[in-house]
Amino acid sequence: MMIFLGVRTLKIKKILNNNVVLSENKDAHEVVVMGKGLAFQKKIGEAIDTHKIEKVFTSRNNVFSEHFSQLMSEVAPEYIELASEIIEDSKAYIDEPLNDNIYIALVDHISFMISRFKLGHKVKNALLWETKKFYPNEYKAGCHALEILEKHFEISLAEDEAGFIALHLVNAQQAAGNMGVTSRVAEVLHTVIGIVQFHYGIVLDDTSLNYARFITHLQFFVRRVIQSDVVENDEAFLYDELSYKYPKAYTCVKKVEAGLVEIYGMEMRKSEQVYLLLHIYRVAEKKI
Repeated sequence: MMIFLGVRTLKIKKILNNNVVLSENKDAHEVVVMGKGLAFQKKIGEAIDTHKIEKVFTSRNNVFSEHFSQLMSEVAPEYIELASEIIEDSKAYIDEPLNDNIYIALVDHISFMISRFKLGHKVKNALLWETKKFYPNEYKAGCHALEILEKHFEISLAEDEAGFIALHLVNAQQAAGNMGVTSRVAEVLHTVIGIVQFHYGIVLDDTSLNYARFITHLQFFVRRVIQSDVVENDEAFLYDELSYKYPKAYTCVKKVEAGLVEIYGMEMRKSEQVYLLLHIYRVAEKKI
């Protein structure tokens, strides 16, 4: 993860703007150095005035540093300050470490969000409900981020923005993930829940333990399929037994299977259908 370094003698390697420069630490890793007027009337190779250094960011991944520095040369310096504050504060809500890419994603998102706001363009977050239900801690962090941004820019932002930030935080917890995977998981969950509720003609109790287990199973299943990490199990006997024992849940599973293939091109193996059948029975039929 990106960290703050103590103040030390650094030389300018590249000037991004008057307030941000690239330098190099003793381990030959690129660092991004920030401070008001840090690079004003300065040249490459000159020492950085330590009294003007406010923050120093580093990463062991130089490719990340290149992307980060490129973004920094294109956006207002205040955006990185805001992103850093949001990421630091998110630790109060999220236990899992966030990978370096969250800095790029969040700075970029803040920049784009403010541009949209100034132009009066509102974007509806189609996954807001799913984000609130399936990623409550990240959503709380997103709401806190919204408070920080609203206070800084003295504006009022829609709740949709908290959801967008939350998804960035969710994605940053996946070492090799991307925003497409996170969005797709929430989208598929929404579809499956819709099929189950329509099949049974009920509204599922999203406060129950069985619902939480059902959602957890779906999340892992969808991520495994998207990332081609499918577990091979022979559940033929159990599949036949459960389909006979729980016919309504079995019919529902077949509808889910058909829907996933038709809409997303996602195929379910029998082992996945067995576990989904059990979860559907528990969440929609079993009374505890």
